[in-house]
Amino acid sequence: MFCNPADASEIEKIIVGFKNNKSAGIDNIRPKILKEVCSDISNPLTYLFNLSFSARVVLDSLKLVKVIPIYKKGDRNDPGNCRPIFY
Repeated sequence: MFCNPADASEIEKIIVGFKNNKSAGIDNIRPKILKEVCSDISNPLTYLFNLSFSARVVLDSLKLVKVIPIYKKGDRNDPGNCRPIFY
Protein backbone atom coordinates (compact mmCIF):
# COMPACT_ATOMS: atom_id res chain seq x y z
CA MET A 1 0.00 0.00 0.00
CA PHE A 2 1.29 3.48 -0.82
CA CYS A 3 0.03 6.81 0.44
CA ASN A 4 1.14 10.10 -1.03
CA PRO A 5 2.71 12.35 1.59
CA ALA A 6 0.25 14.75 3.18
CA ASP A 7 0.89 18.46 3.46
CA ALA A 8 -0.17 20.88 6.18
CA SER A 9 -2.85 22.48 4.02
CA GLU A 10 -4.57 19.10 3.59
CA ILE A 11 -4.54 18.53 7.34
CA GLU A 12 -5.91 22.03 7.98
CA LYS A 13 -8.68 21.50 5.41
CA ILE A 14 -9.73 18.28 7.16
CA ILE A 15 -9.70 19.87 10.63
CA VAL A 16 -11.65 22.93 9.47
CA GLY A 17 -14.27 20.55 8.04
CA PHE A 18 -14.99 19.01 11.45
CA LYS A 19 -18.48 19.70 12.78
CA ASN A 20 -18.40 21.68 16.05
CA ASN A 21 -21.38 19.87 17.56
CA LYS A 22 -19.67 16.46 17.52
CA SER A 23 -18.42 14.92 20.75
CA ALA A 24 -14.80 14.53 21.76
CA GLY A 25 -12.90 11.43 20.73
CA ILE A 26 -11.06 9.00 22.96
CA ASP A 27 -8.52 11.79 23.61
CA ASN A 28 -11.32 14.05 25.00
CA ILE A 29 -10.44 16.82 22.53
CA ARG A 30 -13.50 18.43 20.96
CA PRO A 31 -13.53 19.46 17.28
CA LYS A 32 -14.01 23.13 18.24
CA ILE A 33 -10.70 23.09 20.17
CA LEU A 34 -8.89 21.43 17.26
CA LYS A 35 -10.19 24.14 14.94
CA GLU A 36 -8.92 26.87 17.28
CA VAL A 37 -5.37 25.46 17.31
CA CYS A 38 -5.41 24.16 13.73
CA SER A 39 -2.65 26.42 12.42
CA ASP A 40 -0.42 25.53 15.38
CA ILE A 41 -0.81 21.76 15.11
CA SER A 42 -1.05 21.18 11.35
CA ASN A 43 2.73 21.00 10.76
CA PRO A 44 3.47 18.58 13.64
CA LEU A 45 0.49 16.42 12.64
CA THR A 46 1.66 16.39 9.03
CA TYR A 47 5.11 15.26 10.13
CA LEU A 48 3.66 12.48 12.31
CA PHE A 49 1.24 11.24 9.64
CA ASN A 50 3.93 11.19 6.95
CA LEU A 51 6.37 9.42 9.26
CA SER A 52 3.71 6.83 10.03
CA PHE A 53 2.96 6.32 6.32
CA SER A 54 6.62 6.02 5.31
CA ALA A 55 7.45 3.64 8.18
CA ARG A 56 4.24 1.68 7.55
CA VAL A 57 3.49 1.78 11.25
CA VAL A 58 0.32 2.97 12.93
CA LEU A 59 0.56 3.68 16.63
CA ASP A 60 -1.68 1.53 18.81
CA SER A 61 -3.13 4.69 20.34
CA LEU A 62 -4.45 5.68 16.88
CA LYS A 63 -6.29 2.37 16.56
CA LEU A 64 -8.56 2.95 19.57
CA VAL A 65 -12.21 3.78 19.22
CA LYS A 66 -15.00 4.08 21.72
CA VAL A 67 -18.28 2.54 20.50
CA ILE A 68 -21.54 3.19 22.34
CA PRO A 69 -24.47 0.94 21.36
CA ILE A 70 -27.75 2.87 21.07
CA TYR A 71 -30.92 0.79 21.32
CA LYS A 72 -33.25 1.09 18.30
CA LYS A 73 -36.23 -1.24 18.74
CA GLY A 74 -37.16 -4.87 19.34
CA ASP A 75 -35.50 -7.26 21.77
CA ARG A 76 -33.09 -5.33 23.99
CA ASN A 77 -30.92 -8.44 24.37
CA ASP A 78 -30.27 -8.72 20.62
CA PRO A 79 -27.16 -6.70 19.64
CA GLY A 80 -28.62 -6.39 16.13
CA ASN A 81 -31.22 -4.04 17.57
CA CYS A 82 -28.60 -1.42 18.43
CA ARG A 83 -26.79 1.06 16.25
CA PRO A 84 -23.18 1.98 16.96
CA ILE A 85 -22.09 5.48 17.84
CA PHE A 86 -18.33 5.91 17.33
CA TYR A 87 -16.37 8.30 19.51
